[in-house]
Amino acid sequence: FEGEIKLATRYAAESDELALLSNEWTFNGAGVTFSAITAEIARRQGDGTWKYVIDNPMASPPPSQ
Repeated sequence: FEGEIKLATRYAAESDELALLSNEWTFNGAGVTFSAITAEIARRQGDGTWKYVIDNPMASPPPSQ
């Protein structure tokens, strides 16, 4: 698909070397629109960067509007 993805951070909760993250994303393009809310867990690396340990891009449907 060719299109555009918009991403909005819902929250990021950090504790020591772990972080719980959630985003709401929407894809628009090729005559379709779909979206979802994510859930991720990331771990801080020795160099200070973060890497996902768990990544669920379709954790739940977006809230009703």
